Amino acid sequence: MDNAYEQIVASLQSLQQQVEDLRSIQVNQRPRTSFMKEPKICMPEKFDGDRTKFRGFLQQVKLYICMQLDRYPNDASKVGFIGTLLYGQALSWFTPILEKDMAVRHDYEGFLRELIATFGDADTSRVVETKL
Repeated sequence: MDNAYEQIVASLQSLQQQVEDLRSIQVNQRPRTSFMKEPKICMPEKFDGDRTKFRGFLQQVKLYICMQLDRYPNDASKVGFIGTLLYGQALSWFTPILEKDMAVRHDYEGFLRELIATFGDADTSRVVETKL
């Protein structure tokens, strides 16, 4: 009986050592970089369709989405986010896209092309020359 008891004690000690070894491995394998929070950035201003404000709006939106990629993982979420920033004439343009579930609602780049075609300067180079 003493021999069986000694074997049990030896097995228990061996198991305890294995547990300690696993704990030390687990501690050493933890990532050394701390979790990085998303940077706090201002929400882009809402857009009403005023062409003179479109370029700034578009750049703000692109930057915001780029810096918050975890929040907008797919095209539909990006387009939906932009839709929440539209009002007035711009919202009137966007509403049929949403209601009819048009293809550009699920195509971020296609949506941006449509948005630019609708609200962007038709002749940017002419506008720049005029301002000079």
